[in-house]
Amino acid sequence: MNDAGLFSSVPKLIALFGVLPFLLILLWFTWKVAAKSRDVQATWTRVEARVVDASRDDSVTLELSWRGEKVRQEVKKEEGFKDLVQSQTLPLYVNPRTRAEMRPDSFAELWGGAAVLGFFSLFLAGTMLFLMRVEEPKMPEMAARMAAQFERAAPNPQPSAPRPRHDDDGRPIEMREPSESWKANVFWGLLFGLLLVVPAFFAPKETPAWKRYSAMALGVAWMAFMGRTAIQNHGRTVRCDRNLIRVTQAFGHQRIFLSDVKKVTRRDVRQEFVDMEAVGRSRYKTRPLDTRAPIVLYILRDAQGKELLKLDKDMEPASEMRRFLDRMENLTGVPIRDE
Repeated sequence: MNDAGLFSSVPKLIALFGVLPFLLILLWFTWKVAAKSRDVQATWTRVEARVVDASRDDSVTLELSWRGEKVRQEVKKEEGFKDLVQSQTLPLYVNPRTRAEMRPDSFAELWGGAAVLGFFSLFLAGTMLFLMRVEEPKMPEMAARMAAQFERAAPNPQPSAPRPRHDDDGRPIEMREPSESWKANVFWGLLFGLLLVVPAFFAPKETPAWKRYSAMALGVAWMAFMGRTAIQNHGRTVRCDRNLIRVTQAFGHQRIFLSDVKKVTRRDVRQEFVDMEAVGRSRYKTRPLDTRAPIVLYILRDAQGKELLKLDKDMEPASEMRRFLDRMENLTGVPIRDE
């Protein structure tokens, strides 16, 4: 982190003013729900109840032993009482002060809410810790890297500067994915995932359950997808010898014969991103200053132009990436050009 202080980076601001308030609110809700469940088990009366009438759509009638006599009590068909059937028996906790207040004696009904809230509290705490520990984040590069992964832009041919040439000594080349790639995956996965998951917890009670759970499921799915991508990028290595390129990463490997590589092209994703934003913009309207750094991908293609492999120009170490590009040019006999 630079000398500008604690508030010098966007992730830290997001952690302190975006994630922390949600975390505190979620911790408060977790404590309240857990305290209520503990109070139920400690002070309420546990009884056995039997369903005597489940024919109505909105309520069900239970029969239970209460202070030495059989009594009947109607409860609404919601939460733990909505799937009851005729003659079914179930254990209940009954509030000794208000008999109409009941809770089914099951882990899901008593502790399920606290467990879910606790899980998301831990998740938010981990998110905050990650954002606070990010050093010198490069947000424009992260945005462009995410755009590169989804290839959401059209080609934009433009001339490229000549690349310095170096002799190839024939030794094996080994490279790894730049750290900014997996950090970008984690950041955008958490950002958009939490924007979907967290509001679902605070939706009004009248909000249909399918809407809340759909948003939560979509957010979790997005975070899982980006997490998987981050794991792949974190451990991705590329090894090239005189005959074969081997790509090693989590969840799969790839082998490419050098004899299949016929051309290597260069794609400036940042410029494509700019062009995509300019679609529909009036040529008389002032364009905002573009401060994003170039994000360049090198794409290996076969004789039919099919993509075989895509590599970030910032593959590490840089000296090995330079040797790799020289080897590809020597192999194909064609200079690397922009798409």
